[in-house]
Amino acid sequence: MTKKTTESFLELIVNQLKTLRDDQYEKLLKGEATFQYIEIVSEDSESETKNEENDVFDDLTNTIQSEANDLQSIQKLLSKFTKKELSIFCEHLNIQLVSRDTKASIYKKVASYFNISSDEEKSKKEPKNEFETIGEQLKTIQEFQTAKEFLSNHEQLQTKAKLVKLAKTMNVHITTRLTKAQVFTRILESTVGSKLRAKGIREK
Repeated sequence: MTKKTTESFLELIVNQLKTLRDDQYEKLLKGEATFQYIEIVSEDSESETKNEENDVFDDLTNTIQSEANDLQSIQKLLSKFTKKELSIFCEHLNIQLVSRDTKASIYKKVASYFNISSDEEKSKKEPKNEFETIGEQLKTIQEFQTAKEFLSNHEQLQTKAKLVKLAKTMNVHITTRLTKAQVFTRILESTVGSKLRAKGIREK
């Protein structure tokens, strides 16, 4: 510390001591009181900080809108922020939070704000198509002949194209060269037939 700096520092201390009452000065000497440093933030500085904060949140908003497509990607983008920072971000977006909100619940609220659903929510919202329903019904049938009659008589499975859609829905491997009858047989063999073969192996 240079002489000039030391003089400035001592002058600062003396000026502060002059503002104290006698009793305050005595308590300071006895160690019953201390000086406290409080930084004065100007309105311009505070405004500048707020603008920088808004820029960060605007960039984050744009990133979420362009990159996030599920709850996991939301979590990945927001996990680097503290709960307090996330609360300020939510305030920026006018997302209502409560004191008991965890970071996990904040992720969900942010996802909801941007109309982004979790895989579980998507599965609940998306209705099953007719071939998924048919496939589930077929899987419950244990007898080969019953399954064959079920497929033969089903009004939605009277064309090769419909049988192909059912096969794809049930992840049954087929090729375009197969005939309608072959696709039909492949579906039976891959579902009921495989269960019967497995049952036969167990019984042996």
